[in-house]
Parts: sequence; C-alpha cells; structure tokens
Amino acid sequence: VGWSVRPPAWAPDGVSLLVAGVVGPQPIDGTSPQTDLFVIGLDGKVAERLTFGGASEPDWAVDGTIAFVRGGQIQLMRRGAGWRQLTWRGGSAPSWAPDAKRLAFVRGDQVWRVRLDGRSPRQLTRRGGTSPAWSPDGRRIAFIRPQPEVDGLWIMRADGKAPRFTGKEGGPQGYSSVGGPAWAALAPRWGAR
Repeated sequence: VGWSVRPPAWAPDGVSLLVAGVVGPQPIDGTSPQTDLFVIGLDGKVAERLTFGGASEPDWAVDGTIAFVRGGQIQLMRRGAGWRQLTWRGGSAPSWAPDAKRLAFVRGDQVWRVRLDGRSPRQLTRRGGTSPAWSPDGRRIAFIRPQPEVDGLWIMRADGKAPRFTGKEGGPQGYSSVGGPAWAALAPRWGAR
C-alpha cells in the first residue's frame, strides 16, 4: 500500500493517523489509482482498513466522524459503522470545523460550507477557491485561490465574508494547493507565565 498526496488526518485521540492508501496497480492511462482509507499507528503499521471500493481525501473530526470523498461526493462515517452521503451535487477536499458541526469543502472550484444534516449548503467564494482549512477557533477559513500568474493564500470569515489576500510567497510558483494550508494553534511564548 502506498499513501496518497493529501496529508494524513490525526485521530481525535492523537495516537493514530487516517490516510488514503493506494490499492492495486498504477493505471497506465494516466488516471488516478484507486485509494481506500486506512488507520495507521504512529509506528507506521496499518491498524485497520476502513473502506473498500474507493475513498479519498479523508479528514477526521474531534467527535470521531470521518469525512471523505467517494464517487465525487462527500461521505461521512464512524469507525465500525456504515457511511452516509452528505453532498449530492459534487464535493471534494472536506475540512471539519473545530466544533465538528460544519464542514467546508470544494465544489466546482469554489469553497462551500454545509451542516452535518446536508441541508443548506452555502457557497462561500465567488472567484475560485481550493483546499479550505478552518482556523482553530472556527471563525475563519484559509484557502488557496488559483490566479493567472501564481496561486494565492486567502483568509475569509467562516460565513464567506471579508476575504483577504495574504500573499503569494512560498516559492516562485506560489502556494501549492496539494495538501492546502494548515493553521497553527497559538501557544504562550517561551518563558511567559
């Protein structure tokens, strides 16, 4: 089993990772290989295979719910239980809000947000967006906006308002949408009491 390009998702308990693993041979026609979801321990050993028949782009919520992509739609599951379809008109790159009550995702090269009941999906961007990532406090979403010369890193409020361009550093080609942005939780300064 080889691992996909998307970064692994940490388990809520912090002792394992969720990854999309390549199963079967690499197609010779240039299409993507089939992947399924695997839980691996911190030692790198596969602990459990969660899906069969294709699944990718996993993200693990703090309540243990797993979002992933199958058949071009966002699906939700819990370990040891079945899965259910969340989106019906396409979706990729799921990203959980810190409270595990909302999910940001990509549909049609735009960032969207949806509640866990699947009702009332809301388009948050209008000029393109990929790779959404929630801030640790759940108030903002970072995303990559493809641009003609170089992709840019943007941040907006969780309701989609006030998008702000943060820059295009990251090398001569700008930011990569592979893996996307990740937030760092703020910690007290060294020596601060």
